[in-house]
Amino acid sequence: MTAGATPTKNDPKPLASGQLATSVGTLYTAPAGERGCRLTGILLVNDTTTNVTVTLYHVASGASPGDNNIICKALTVPADGAAILVPGSDRMILTASQTIQGLASAATQATYHLYGIEMAA
Repeated sequence: MTAGATPTKNDPKPLASGQLATSVGTLYTAPAGERGCRLTGILLVNDTTTNVTVTLYHVASGASPGDNNIICKALTVPADGAAILVPGSDRMILTASQTIQGLASAATQATYHLYGIEMAA
């Protein structure tokens, strides 16, 4: 987007941020009234002195997280480190109401940041 331009629904933006719990929770839900979302990046940060593992899922509306919709399973985020996940060349597409869900091996030890483009209807 050029300087001074008005943002639109199709501009890249931060989608969600927070800390992962030790049980699966929803991190982001693609808007129901839109064409979906193109997930362009996932940043996982660990600002503690011990490693943490993170598991993330791409879950269809009405489905449950499981091995059939894993993005990463028990990915180690090193102590005082980060992991950056950039989905494939076409990026990851979430249709309306699909979710990104996840958990960590230790509560409040892994911070997530999701980036993408919500596609206007």
